[in-house]
Amino acid sequence: MDLIASALAVRHSFAVTLLVPSEKVLQGMKARATQTRSNLAFSWDREFPPGIVINASDFSAIDGAIRYSNTAASVGRPTSLTFRPWHVYQKIIEYDVHRWDEFNLNPKTNKGRQIDKLIAWTIDDRDELDWLVAQGVSGVITDDVPMLREAANAATLPL
Repeated sequence: MDLIASALAVRHSFAVTLLVPSEKVLQGMKARATQTRSNLAFSWDREFPPGIVINASDFSAIDGAIRYSNTAASVGRPTSLTFRPWHVYQKIIEYDVHRWDEFNLNPKTNKGRQIDKLIAWTIDDRDELDWLVAQGVSGVITDDVPMLREAANAATLPL
């Protein structure tokens, strides 16, 4: 983490968001970032278990961001080991986009805090990517960068 912080000491035109899958590691990294005065965004990275997911909202990335006072939220697309993975993912993204707006627009709830990013990962299918862009996610992790650029250009979004 100190290496990341020192690399960011020089001004860049990008932001770094650290996606951390472990709650304990997240808390440790955030404490270290505070000590070193590093301006990093963190996300408790939500992943779906294999099998049947009864309530997708139990895996809300936005609820995790609220819980840990993160400025970013990220949730991975379920693998084929999860029953109906794309359907489950759509449900959580729909929930998270609604929850994101609700949190950011409610001063009584957010106490002056904002969640700046909702990141979807890993998306390598164009139809899925187009759907996520239409939903309003702010970031997508993909193995197919040309596809991402095409989708962003088609949606007239800056990349």
